[in-house]
Amino acid sequence: MRIEKAKLKDIIRKIRTESAISRLRLGIECNRAEKTIKNLETESDPRWSTVMAVASALDMDLGDLNPCIGKPAPKKKD
Repeated sequence: MRIEKAKLKDIIRKIRTESAISRLRLGIECNRAEKTIKNLETESDPRWSTVMAVASALDMDLGDLNPCIGKPAPKKKD
């Protein structure tokens, strides 16, 4: 049985909901529209700048998204 890699939209939605953050609040925290957050969680081709802003707002390490992008994640600057 082949295990599918998690999709980026699923990882972000899961972390957002587990953190009890609404799409509106997340959008405000990363300076994006609520619709942009919805599109990120439902579409498959997001802008990398949006992904990075959302990851930062959710306090995610880019390595958490590594299975989705298929290559080593860049190191997060402190």
